[in-house]
Amino acid sequence: MKIALIGSVLAFALGACGTSSTGTAGAPSAAPAPAVSPSDSSPSPERAETIFLDTTAVHLCAVQSRVYADPKELADAYASAPTYPQLTAAQVAAFNQRVTSDTAFATKLTDRVKSTCGSAPNQ
Repeated sequence: MKIALIGSVLAFALGACGTSSTGTAGAPSAAPAPAVSPSDSSPSPERAETIFLDTTAVHLCAVQSRVYADPKELADAYASAPTYPQLTAAQVAAFNQRVTSDTAFATKLTDRVKSTCGSAPNQ
């Protein structure tokens, strides 16, 4: 079930992001981290979720926007982890687990990918 859910999210990401071919092969660059003040060292649970969803969506859109000559390069790019500003490794692991075990959270990610990448063109 976990594999199917991840596959569904990735398949949607591929479809939702269109088929831009202006990029080059290689790992996508991470989005710039927002400015963090010293008092913001531990975001609220809602803010942490937003950071995870936004960063993951930007990563998936960046991967989708490039052309990869080798399918392994594409798989490696999707598998690479973006940098999650303000989140600990434990928080990221927990969110990654939720993507595979929590349908509502996976739907949030799918919706965020769709809004970040834009809709696929009508054919």
